Amino acid sequence: MHPRLGLIQETLLLTLHAKALDAGRPAPILGDTLSAELAAGIDYDFAKLKIKPSLVVTTALRTRRLDDAVRAYVAAHPGCVVLDLGCGLDPRVHRCDPPPGVDWYDVDFPEVVKLRDACLPGRSHLVGADLTGSDWLQEIPADRPAMIVAEGLLPFMPGDTFQAMARALTGHLPSGELALNGYTRFAA
Repeated sequence: MHPRLGLIQETLLLTLHAKALDAGRPAPILGDTLSAELAAGIDYDFAKLKIKPSLVVTTALRTRRLDDAVRAYVAAHPGCVVLDLGCGLDPRVHRCDPPPGVDWYDVDFPEVVKLRDACLPGRSHLVGADLTGSDWLQEIPADRPAMIVAEGLLPFMPGDTFQAMARALTGHLPSGELALNGYTRFAA
C-alpha cells in the first residue's frame, strides 16, 4: 500500500518506523510487532528517514509509558471511553487490548483515518477530523469517564489550538485523564 499523505500526516510514518525498528531489536522496549508488520506492508522508502537509535529508544519508551497510563485508567474505569488523538497508524488499541465495555476512538485527519481503516480495521471507532476544531466531539459519548492520549500531537497544533481543544474536551466529558508527551520549543 502506498500512502498519499500531506507533510504533517506523513510524520506518522516516522513514529511507525521507529516502533518497527524497536520490534526488530534483540531486546525490544515496546516489542510492537504489529507496527513492524504495518511498516513492512507500506510502499514507502523508510531509509530516507535516517532514524537514529536514540529516537527508536525514546519513541518506544514514550509509547510504553503512555500505554501503561491507558491500561491503568481502563483497569480503574472498565466502562470508559478512550480517545487516541492524532493516532496515526499506531496500534495502541491492540497493545492495550481493552475489555469489551470500553469504547475506543482513534481520531486523526480524514486521510489518515482512511489509511488506518485499510491497515487496521475493526478494533476502534474511527473519527476523521481536524483537531483544531471541535465538531468531531459530537461523535464522542459525553456520559462516561474518558482517557485521552495524545502521543506526538502537540508540535502540530498551531498557536493556542491545544488549549482550545483541551477546553472543548473538558466541557464535553464528565471526567477523565489526559496523557501526552510534551516538547520544549527547541525539540518541537
